[in-house]
Amino acid sequence: MKKSDLLKKELRDAALITRRDKRTLALSVVLQKALLPYKLYPILVGGSAVEYYTRGEYASGDIDYVLPTSDILKEIMAQLGFKKEGRLFIHPELHLVIEFPSSYLEKNETFDEITEGNIKVRIIALEDLIIDRLNTFKWGKVTAEGENILLLLDKLSEGGFRNLKQKAKFHDVLDMLNKLVSLKDKIQKKHLTKIKATDLLKEIIHKNRC
Repeated sequence: MKKSDLLKKELRDAALITRRDKRTLALSVVLQKALLPYKLYPILVGGSAVEYYTRGEYASGDIDYVLPTSDILKEIMAQLGFKKEGRLFIHPELHLVIEFPSSYLEKNETFDEITEGNIKVRIIALEDLIIDRLNTFKWGKVTAEGENILLLLDKLSEGGFRNLKQKAKFHDVLDMLNKLVSLKDKIQKKHLTKIKATDLLKEIIHKNRC
């Protein structure tokens, strides 16, 4: 079997995985395998990264990577069965949507590597992902991002949380981080329902508008 046919088969198998975080990881492995000979290393970001870190508690619609959209990338995506429609690469048969919204991570953002088999897949660092969500929550007033941050905070180590606070201060979102940490503690201590927690998130956003 030709390498391109083998990658297509692996892509089909990955698309059938029902657990979304494992599916995203498997798809990322296939993409990295296809791009490795060209020394291209996509970095998983956005909602797809939230999906991975929360072990599928959050579900993302499409899959986002940071990587320059070069002619080589377009050729590889076409070989895998994707059709380019504007900024999106769509696989009509497997119902996959992949986007490369940025060429590079923002300054001071970092990535981690996950080893799956013998392939290393890159994903935006958890602290930087939370900072990105905090910015959207504070400035974009998106309640759902508050819910995502509450899920992501559970995945941080103590050292990671200290690093997050430093980054949050630099990005002027430390106030929102502190409010969400307090809300998280309240949810756990008082066993608040999801509806009540969402109402409190909306209240935080409303007070931030004033």
